Amino acid sequence: MLKTIIKVTEFFRLLVVRKDYGFSYQNISILCIFIFINSIPLLHDTFISLTICLLIISLSSIGFTISFWKFYSKNFNLIWAFIHNLGIGLLVLVIYLQVNSLFTSSGIEYKNHKIINLKHENSSSEKRNLTLAIDIEIEGQKKKFSLTNGESKKILGTINNWKVKVGSQKGFLGHKIIRSVKAIE
Repeated sequence: MLKTIIKVTEFFRLLVVRKDYGFSYQNISILCIFIFINSIPLLHDTFISLTICLLIISLSSIGFTISFWKFYSKNFNLIWAFIHNLGIGLLVLVIYLQVNSLFTSSGIEYKNHKIINLKHENSSSEKRNLTLAIDIEIEGQKKKFSLTNGESKKILGTINNWKVKVGSQKGFLGHKIIRSVKAIE
């Protein structure tokens, strides 16, 4: 069984490190995926559809493949080229989200939203470390947020009126961004 796995990996050249100009190209993919993972909170707070995200990743990956076709056909096999370009596509998505977030010029708008679902989460057995996970529906999308201890006490103190004030801002590229979530007393 092990010999078969080794033969398959050698045939597809899966575990061969690809280097050119003294630089390992697998490192680019790993770095891009790491940057994307660290940008997931920004993706959560931005109102952008999954279709747009997949379109950005796909078009940038295809664009890089076409641009470097000669290099990829000589140095990579199809699997490594796909993984490499997927990492670059994720990096392009992160840059898109950062541009939308950082270059915004509109002010923050505050609106009150009713809490759909409420869960208590304890980080330890003590009550002072209570965090509250809430679900809010904003523009037809269900978003989940965690509130701090102080904000949790404000919401729990008003049992009949579970509402939060959500501060949002229109991004530079037109996608709405959540900037703050605060309890209404």
